[in-house]
Amino acid sequence: MNMNFDTEVQMRVLITAGSTKTMVDEVRAIDNIFKGNTGVEIALSLGDWNDCEVTFLTSYKELYLVAVKDHPSRVTVKTYRTFDELLALMKDEICTGNYDVVIHSSAVSDYYTEGVYGTVSGDPESGLVLRELDRNGKIPSDNEELWIRLAKTEKIVDKIKKEWGYKGKLVMFKLQSKISDEELIEKATISMIRAKADLIVANCLQWYKERAYVISSAGSVQSILRSDLTNEIMKGVTTK
Repeated sequence: MNMNFDTEVQMRVLITAGSTKTMVDEVRAIDNIFKGNTGVEIALSLGDWNDCEVTFLTSYKELYLVAVKDHPSRVTVKTYRTFDELLALMKDEICTGNYDVVIHSSAVSDYYTEGVYGTVSGDPESGLVLRELDRNGKIPSDNEELWIRLAKTEKIVDKIKKEWGYKGKLVMFKLQSKISDEELIEKATISMIRAKADLIVANCLQWYKERAYVISSAGSVQSILRSDLTNEIMKGVTTK
C-alpha cells in the first residue's frame, strides 16, 4: 500500500489488534472470530513509512510475523491475551509512550466471566439449583452442564482520553451486524462522541472485508474501500 503523505513528519503510533479472550477457567476461554488482520495491514504500512515509529499490541503475534516475513518494517510488537492484559498494556503505553496517534482496532470482549456454575438439581423450565465451581485451574470435565455468568466489561476506548488524559489523535473501530448504513453511522457517531475520538471506522459484519465508513469528529462521513483504509485514517489524523 502506497503512503502519499509527508514523510518528514515525525509520528509515534500505537496500534491495537486482535481480540481478548474471556477466561472460563485457566485453560478454557470464550473468544471471537477476529484475528487482527486490519491492524496488521495498518502496522505494516506505517512500518514502511520512514519517520513513523509504531508500537503494535496484538493477541496474534504469529500472524504479524508471517505477514512481515521478507518485508521490511520497523514495528515494536507486544502481546496480550485477556482483557486485563490489554487494559494494563494500553494504560502503560498511553500514559508513558508520548504517542501522536492511537489506532484502537482490537475486538475487545464485551463481557467477563463473573462465575461458573454446575447443576445440582432441577431443570431450566422448573428452576435450577446451581453451585459455583472453582475456576482456579481446570474445571473437571465430568460436569454434565456448565452455566457461565457473564458481566459487562468497561469500554477501554472510553478511558483513553477521559481517564488516562491522552491528548493526541484517537482512531476507534465500530462493528455492527445486519443493520442499515444509516443506523450504523448513527451508532458509530454516538460511540465516537462518547470516547472523544477523532475518527471512527464503522462497518458491518456482512461487508467489512470490502468497505467501511470513516467518520470524523468534524462531521465528515466517507464510504471507502478497505484497500484505502490506512491512507484514509492517516489523512484524517494528519489533516489540521
